[in-house]
Amino acid sequence: MVLPLPDFLTKQLFDPLGEHEFWQNIYGKTWHAFLQNPENPKRFEPDFSHASFLKLLQVPSTWSQNSVKLVVNGTVLPARQYCRPMEYRRDPNVMVPDWKTVEEILLKGATLVLNAVDLWHEFSNHLSSYLEELSLCRAQANLYWTEGSYRGFDLHYDAHDVIVLQLSGRKIWKIYSGTNKNPDEPVPPAPISKMKAGEYFDTVDLKAGDVLYIPAGRYHEATVYENHSIHLSFALKLLRPKDIMAALFAQLAEKPFVNEVLYLKPDAEKALSDSLSRLQTELQALTQDPALLKGILNRAREAARQRQGLNWRHLD
Repeated sequence: MVLPLPDFLTKQLFDPLGEHEFWQNIYGKTWHAFLQNPENPKRFEPDFSHASFLKLLQVPSTWSQNSVKLVVNGTVLPARQYCRPMEYRRDPNVMVPDWKTVEEILLKGATLVLNAVDLWHEFSNHLSSYLEELSLCRAQANLYWTEGSYRGFDLHYDAHDVIVLQLSGRKIWKIYSGTNKNPDEPVPPAPISKMKAGEYFDTVDLKAGDVLYIPAGRYHEATVYENHSIHLSFALKLLRPKDIMAALFAQLAEKPFVNEVLYLKPDAEKALSDSLSRLQTELQALTQDPALLKGILNRAREAARQRQGLNWRHLD
């Protein structure tokens, strides 16, 4: 069930192209920037206000070294530099951010990353649900906050589609022509990435209120302009053919014949050939079964977090 959302999500988020045009002709095919109407430069406020995220940081027992990161010029800092143990936690190994230290490092030119803010920030939560309903995949919102004209991450691609909402400040995004068709592969070192990224393709200057869509595997990099930037990045974690394979093999494993013994004497090749033929027949039957297709779609929906308001289950 999609939670009630302000009208602008369906009417303005993908303006001026429009929601239908985005899902039909852009999604999964190419990158696109949805630049704001100059007459409405603050369309995400007050829902995505500075104050709401500052308040979010103060919620006790919310953040740990697993959900908060500091990045300087592409390098993730060790958590011990800005986190401290929290003795009352159930797990003594869990550390929590020392926000004073975080602020000091941030103001020197770092990028603060808050993972899964949709679990705690109401509007991000609702927008993730909206995107999940339309894309049939899980959507997670991460917040990126940079002070100073620095680059948080090196040239890279993501394993998931990304929808960026620029909340405050400006950020220059460089889009390259190269795309990794297997985006689950680890991003190679910088010199190799530069070579594989292909030719520099285009530059997008995102200001507060702008939206940028980048499909999985597309090389890109971003740099803050004028010393400050806050943006939300919604990661759409897409279904893979290997997920369909897992569903197929799960169904196949329920067939009694897969537990039958194979006698490799007197003719091992014939025994293996017969078994492979049986597997092929069963797999072909499964791929033509409408119930399997329906089951895969249902699992895709279930994999997306079914949000009924904020999710507090990760609190210690």
